[in-house]
Amino acid sequence: MDIIDNIDNARVEYISFYKKAALYYEDKVGKVSRELLIRINGVPEDAINSLSRVDIVYKQDDQLQMVEVNLDKAYKSKNSKYDYFGQTISLHPIVWNGIEIYTDTKTIDEPKLLRWYGKWMDIEDEKPINESGFSSVIHSFNYEISEQGYSFSIDFGTSELESFTELLDIIKKSGAKNITIGSFTFDKGT
Repeated sequence: MDIIDNIDNARVEYISFYKKAALYYEDKVGKVSRELLIRINGVPEDAINSLSRVDIVYKQDDQLQMVEVNLDKAYKSKNSKYDYFGQTISLHPIVWNGIEIYTDTKTIDEPKLLRWYGKWMDIEDEKPINESGFSSVIHSFNYEISEQGYSFSIDFGTSELESFTELLDIIKKSGAKNITIGSFTFDKGT
């Protein structure tokens, strides 16, 4: 099993759990909204981290309730090191909705990265809802540069596997040779 198969297993596991959680809340409280796009207060509108998607939102006693759906445990692959088109990738336990990527590159094609973000965050909120009741979008994205290189934190939400492979391609084309992927700060439970 290669690294992409492992990432896809984590994706399928998370989206299946998310769907069950959404159905649970729909059964419990009635109407819920999935993947509600919100703007974060206090963050400049043009900042890449100014938008986020809330997993489940519902109204109870005239108050909005927001639910972040999280698995109880991270997906763990059998291997920890992979070669991916000349890149060495260290894969640690992951959850699809909380992947952290650390690279050794100090350059990135920011226009391409911003196009990727716009496409997968669906900043215009126009993607149709699929047969599972989801929009196939990421829920949040942050990145920064340090002395070691670029790092990324992504809630891949209900996005397709291509969202991950396209980001990995941007990182690869930026010259990264060593990449570490894991969910080092993930919170357990719904």
